[in-house]
Amino acid sequence: MRIYYIGMDIHKKKISYCIKTASGVIKEEGSVSSNRVGLGQWVSNLPHPWVGGWRQRFLQVEFMSPMHWN
Repeated sequence: MRIYYIGMDIHKKKISYCIKTASGVIKEEGSVSSNRVGLGQWVSNLPHPWVGGWRQRFLQVEFMSPMHWN
């Protein structure tokens, strides 16, 4: 089973992202609107299974998985 890793840079108006395989191959890069509609559409089209992470202030890292969106 191939798992995808998603890194996100979150801002008020948009979220930039990069989707990679476990071996480090970039599958997709882009950005999405930081609103419910844009995020919902983006998440519904993500490859499965996936794990995501984003950086917050002070270099803390948070993680999420598809179950957060059900």
